[in-house]
This record gives sequence, C-alpha cells and structure tokens, in this order.
Amino acid sequence: MKVLTEASGSLSSGFIINSIKQAGFQAVGSDITEINAGSIVCDDYIQFLPTSDDNLWLDVKYKLIKHQVEVVLPCLDDMLLDWTQQVWLKECNIALIASPASTLSIFLDKWKAYQFFEQNDVRTPRTSLQQVYRLLKPRRGRGGKGIIETTDPFEMHDYISQQKIHGVEYTIDVLCDKSGQPLYILPRKRLGVIAGKSTQGELVNNRQIINEVERICRLIHFVGPVNFQCIENELGVFFIEINPRLASGMALSFAATNNWVEQIINHIVKDYPIDIQPVKWGMKMFRSYQELYVR
Repeated sequence: MKVLTEASGSLSSGFIINSIKQAGFQAVGSDITEINAGSIVCDDYIQFLPTSDDNLWLDVKYKLIKHQVEVVLPCLDDMLLDWTQQVWLKECNIALIASPASTLSIFLDKWKAYQFFEQNDVRTPRTSLQQVYRLLKPRRGRGGKGIIETTDPFEMHDYISQQKIHGVEYTIDVLCDKSGQPLYILPRKRLGVIAGKSTQGELVNNRQIINEVERICRLIHFVGPVNFQCIENELGVFFIEINPRLASGMALSFAATNNWVEQIINHIVKDYPIDIQPVKWGMKMFRSYQELYVR
C-alpha cells in the first residue's frame, strides 16, 4: 500500500516516514523542493506546487494518480482542511486519514478554538482579537512561527492576543477510531522544544489531563492522530490548542505503545480493530537529527 506524507523535507519528517515503512507500507514523500532528505529515504517522492499556486489541487490529483497513491496521511496545517474538500479522492479509491471538515475548521483557527473551549467550559487562557495581551499569535499557523511578545502597537489582522500562562507544558497524543472514540490518550511532558518542535519528552500518567481530554473528545468528532497542547500550574490545566493531525513529537507515544500509522490505516482502509497495547509510562525521548549524503 502506497501512503503519502507531507513536508518530507522538514527536519522532523524522518519519524513519520519510518513509521510508514515499518508498518510494511511504501512511503511516498512530498514537498515543494525537488530533492531533500525525505526524497532520498522514501520509496517514492512527489514534488508539489506551492500552496499559493492556483493549480495546486489539479497538480496534486494528477500526481497522486500517476504515483498510484492509496492513502493520504496529512501532517501539514496549510493543506489539511483542503484535503477534505477533494471529492475525487473517494472516486479514485484514495483513503484520507483526517478528522471531519467541521472539526478541522474549528481547530485550525485559534480564535474558533478559543470559542469552542469557552462554550464547553474547558479552561483556557483569556484570548482576544484586539491587542489586549502581550502574547500575539497568528490565528492560523503551526509551531512557533509568527508568535511574538510586545506592547508596541501591532496590526492585528489575522492575529489573536492571549494571556500568557506559566507552568508545565504538556502535549497529549491521542488516537481516535473512525467513530471518534479515543483509544490512546498519552500526556507527554515537554522537556525540550526547538522552533516549536519537541526534542525531549516524558510520558506522564496524569489522570486530570487524561480525563479532560476524554471529555473534550466526547464533545466533538476526531479521527486518527490528534495532539492537544496544555499547561498545568497551581490553578489547574489550561488548554492552549488542539492540532487534529499527526505530529512529529508522537514518536515517543508510538515507542511506548505501537505503530499508530499502521493501526489507523488498517482501521480506516481495512476496517480492522485498533490493537491497544499497555502504555510504557515514564518512557523518555531525546531527539537528534541525522545527516544524509548523496552525489
């Protein structure tokens, strides 16, 4: 089975590519550059047009069919919602591993996510579309890109300002089946972060966080891998955002259970039940980057 993954030229793409291959599938990398680390280690590779190109999705359709891609495993926020609008995927028997568009439209927008948290009594930092707080974030975006702290006047178009919460940072890796049932909920303490990417982490059996994530999953329909971001301090647990997609930091949760890529693809495509394994709580991850050389 040929599985497409995105942003294969990024520094953290190796984990996702390896997970696809270890599951016995063929990894089809993709990015906007002709050659990168992903293009070298993947079984096949597709160079896509930039997301700003008007012909992007015509190009994507042509190349997925040409390369006989059977499954799309999105991991790039810029294209995630658009993938769900491609009705031709089903016509071409290409499976998409993604949450419903109604879910994505909320959590790919930090202001809508804040409104969801407020409406459902999920503790979250105070947030505004006006420049009320020092911490400024793009409404849409990933990692730490575009985030600044300032009291200087700032053009707030497509930005939010947010109360800054201090405490212990957690990412919670979640795997939901196609009915939306969370089968794994694994809080991961972030011990090291570079450019918004987790470089060190530890799995912690924090029941307060697990119970609240389970409650949120009952409120809205997620499918496949999802990661929640929260901060815990003496006042409680504050949820910052939810990323409804596969994330590179999930490597630790895979290592502590099983290969979620294999599990969710077989579940969605072949209707297999997801195999739940005991969690190796306390496992830690330390990430390094690897160089590749070609001539």
